[in-house]
Amino acid sequence: MVESIVLINAPAKNSGIVIDELKKIEQVKEAAAIYGEIDIYARIVAEDLDELDNIIMEKIQSVPSVVTTRTHIVVNSLRWAR
Repeated sequence: MVESIVLINAPAKNSGIVIDELKKIEQVKEAAAIYGEIDIYARIVAEDLDELDNIIMEKIQSVPSVVTTRTHIVVNSLRWAR
Protein backbone atom coordinates (compact mmCIF):
# COMPACT_ATOMS: atom_id res chain seq x y z
CA MET A 1 0.00 0.00 0.00
CA VAL A 2 1.10 3.53 -0.78
CA GLU A 3 -0.41 6.46 1.10
CA SER A 4 0.09 9.99 -0.13
CA ILE A 5 -1.03 13.53 0.44
CA VAL A 6 -1.75 15.39 -2.78
CA LEU A 7 -1.78 19.18 -2.61
CA ILE A 8 -3.93 20.72 -5.31
CA ASN A 9 -4.12 24.25 -6.66
CA ALA A 10 -7.39 25.32 -8.26
CA PRO A 11 -9.31 28.59 -8.43
CA ALA A 12 -10.97 29.06 -5.02
CA LYS A 13 -14.40 29.44 -6.61
CA ASN A 14 -14.00 25.95 -8.12
CA SER A 15 -12.76 24.09 -5.04
CA GLY A 16 -16.20 22.55 -4.44
CA ILE A 17 -16.25 21.21 -8.00
CA VAL A 18 -12.81 19.65 -7.56
CA ILE A 19 -13.79 18.06 -4.23
CA ASP A 20 -16.94 16.63 -5.82
CA GLU A 21 -14.75 15.00 -8.48
CA LEU A 22 -12.33 13.68 -5.84
CA LYS A 23 -15.26 12.02 -4.04
CA LYS A 24 -15.78 9.85 -7.14
CA ILE A 25 -12.28 8.35 -6.87
CA GLU A 26 -12.36 5.29 -4.60
CA GLN A 27 -8.75 5.66 -3.48
CA VAL A 28 -9.29 9.21 -2.23
CA LYS A 29 -9.98 8.67 1.45
CA GLU A 30 -10.20 12.30 2.53
CA ALA A 31 -10.21 15.72 0.88
CA ALA A 32 -10.78 19.29 2.01
CA ALA A 33 -10.55 22.86 0.80
CA ILE A 34 -7.98 24.74 2.85
CA TYR A 35 -6.74 28.31 3.24
CA GLY A 36 -3.20 29.24 2.32
CA GLU A 37 -0.81 28.59 -0.52
CA ILE A 38 -2.58 25.32 -1.37
CA ASP A 39 -6.31 25.21 -2.13
CA ILE A 40 -7.19 21.53 -1.58
CA TYR A 41 -5.54 18.54 0.00
CA ALA A 42 -6.43 14.92 -0.66
CA ARG A 43 -5.29 11.77 1.12
CA ILE A 44 -4.94 8.85 -1.27
CA VAL A 45 -4.34 5.18 -0.50
CA ALA A 46 -3.28 3.17 -3.56
CA GLU A 47 -2.14 -0.40 -4.05
CA ASP A 48 1.23 0.66 -5.48
CA LEU A 49 3.08 3.52 -7.13
CA ASP A 50 1.71 2.65 -10.57
CA GLU A 51 -1.86 2.98 -9.32
CA LEU A 52 -1.02 6.22 -7.51
CA ASP A 53 0.57 7.60 -10.68
CA ASN A 54 -2.56 6.73 -12.67
CA ILE A 55 -4.88 8.33 -10.11
CA ILE A 56 -2.94 11.57 -10.08
CA MET A 57 -2.09 11.90 -13.76
CA GLU A 58 -5.23 10.43 -15.34
CA LYS A 59 -7.94 11.30 -12.84
CA ILE A 60 -6.99 14.27 -10.66
CA GLN A 61 -5.01 16.26 -13.22
CA SER A 62 -7.76 15.77 -15.79
CA VAL A 63 -10.27 17.72 -13.69
CA PRO A 64 -10.59 20.99 -15.65
CA SER A 65 -10.22 23.28 -12.61
CA VAL A 66 -7.02 21.63 -11.34
CA VAL A 67 -4.04 23.87 -12.11
CA THR A 68 -1.21 22.01 -10.34
CA THR A 69 -0.65 19.08 -7.98
CA ARG A 70 2.16 18.22 -5.59
CA THR A 71 2.37 14.69 -4.26
CA HIS A 72 3.92 13.73 -0.93
CA ILE A 73 4.39 10.03 -0.12
CA VAL A 74 3.67 9.12 3.51
CA VAL A 75 6.56 7.14 5.00
CA ASN A 76 5.31 6.81 8.57
CA SER A 77 1.80 7.41 9.86
CA LEU A 78 0.24 7.71 13.28
CA ARG A 79 -3.53 8.00 13.47
CA TRP A 80 -5.71 8.32 16.49
CA ALA A 81 -9.32 9.12 17.25
CA ARG A 82 -10.40 11.72 19.77
